[in-house]
Amino acid sequence: MRRIRTGVRPAAALWIGVALVFASAPRAGTDARTYLPDSAMIARVDDRTIRVHEFRDRYLSSDFESRPERDSLGRVQFLRSLIDKEVMSLEALATARRPQPHDEMLLHRYENQLLAFALYKRRVEDPVVVTEKELRELYALESYQLRLRYLLLPDRASAEMVRDQLVRGQISWGNAARRFSLGPDSLGNRDLGRLAPADLAEAPVAKIFQLHPPGISEVLKDADGYKIWQCLDRRPTPYPLAYGTVRKLLLSHLRAARQIPLEAAFFAEMSARAKPTYDTANVVWLAERFRLVNEKLGRPDSSGLDLRSRVPRLTVADTSRVLARTRAETYTAGRVVEAYHDINPARRLRITTVGVLFEMLDRMVLEPTIVEYARSHGLDRAPDIVAEMQKKRESVLVEYLYGDSVDARIDVTDAMRRKYYQDHQREFVSRQHVRYAVIPRVMEAGADSVIARLKVGASPQAILVADSVAGLQPGSIRDLYEGQAHNYQKLLFEELRSGESTKMYLGHDRIWVVFHILSHDMPRPMTYPEVVDVVEQSVENQVAERLLDELLRRLRRRHRIEQHPELVMQIDMAVPEGD
Repeated sequence: MRRIRTGVRPAAALWIGVALVFASAPRAGTDARTYLPDSAMIARVDDRTIRVHEFRDRYLSSDFESRPERDSLGRVQFLRSLIDKEVMSLEALATARRPQPHDEMLLHRYENQLLAFALYKRRVEDPVVVTEKELRELYALESYQLRLRYLLLPDRASAEMVRDQLVRGQISWGNAARRFSLGPDSLGNRDLGRLAPADLAEAPVAKIFQLHPPGISEVLKDADGYKIWQCLDRRPTPYPLAYGTVRKLLLSHLRAARQIPLEAAFFAEMSARAKPTYDTANVVWLAERFRLVNEKLGRPDSSGLDLRSRVPRLTVADTSRVLARTRAETYTAGRVVEAYHDINPARRLRITTVGVLFEMLDRMVLEPTIVEYARSHGLDRAPDIVAEMQKKRESVLVEYLYGDSVDARIDVTDAMRRKYYQDHQREFVSRQHVRYAVIPRVMEAGADSVIARLKVGASPQAILVADSVAGLQPGSIRDLYEGQAHNYQKLLFEELRSGESTKMYLGHDRIWVVFHILSHDMPRPMTYPEVVDVVEQSVENQVAERLLDELLRRLRRRHRIEQHPELVMQIDMAVPEGD
């Protein structure tokens, strides 16, 4: 039986949103013997053309969960969505309606972001040129495994000071680790073991793999902050990957390394223009708040994708703490925390050091100066910026058209809701749920004692309270729902029944844990009052889908539409490689 899904917009509306994604520049190098050239037209709406590169780039940029499959039917559906987007855009423009003040503000903010990124790209990314010879040389360097260790420092100034002392022989690595480093992997005489480039997801690999024992790197910045690396040993990789397999990765490594000095020079120039002042004590204080809420999450996995970053909660008084000032702006702790919260979790760095927070704050403080500089050099009139802003403005007007023609006409009655519930009653089923206690003990005998007490009627809650009073390692009461990832899902859902307990030794943590099931709720049919909100949304989606289809059928007749669905399987959908 299917489970309930909420908050789903009508499919047709989703496709219009998908189609409004920014299309990147055409790609060169398509195999003309097999695929259509990137400039080939596959559809036209009035004087607007849809070409191969636009089809591919918009597809690859769209939400992978909602876009059609790459088969012939899915590609034809996506082509229709692109055509409908152009129809809606032309109709929205014909209304001559202007964005409302709130949307104008959002458009201005979006333009500022585009300008800041465009200037950064022109000054930092575009000047980097990598030759095939250089890639081959890097391939030879990265065909090794290195034994490495690092020091993690709170800021660049501290890192440069420590590195200078290390190079001059004024301090040993061990003393530097004990006195200055924040990184647990570099404490004492330990190292990270023998690593390949793929093991260093967010590190500047090209710089690190140039080291030879006992070489010490320059100060290098990654997602954790400012680091100094040391190579202890270097050996050839037993089974190196073929050059063609890793060429794209090598290119990203070398480009990232070449961008380091360009980025430093760019932000130094912008800082000299902005002349910001920082309250270091308040920045250090806020960085500690971030560290405290994130310290129990552990390190991110090797993918470098960290979706578990946490945001500290501040008191009303603390939100007004000033972190930085420029001639025109004041940046408070509350403003910085709010900006961090608004970043997509998949894109934001976990803040655990002063250096990482300083970097984010520096970007916020310097953005107005970067935007002003970009405007003064005419980037706001650059064709790519103008085109993207036109697309963004059109998307706002399309939202207005959709709201007036679809949202405003949705009318759902109780009879419609009840009919939908009756027709889909088998789909409304609750998830299996277990509530359980986790009670840790250092020794197995302690775990046996806990189980014995539970068997004679002791309350798990009372045991946990007593442990807290005694200062023992705390346990907890937890909930697990069907579908949630959990290492002991089979144990909790299938092997233990309500009121039963078991013990388990967690070797990694060197501790015994008692699991006790407090309650176990099996799946059951859900009543109408329990799901009425979900039913309401589902019926609204059905009505909206019908209204949008009717609207598009009317609007398409007003425009000259030429389309070639027979060509969609001749489009190369491979992810473009960088040069």
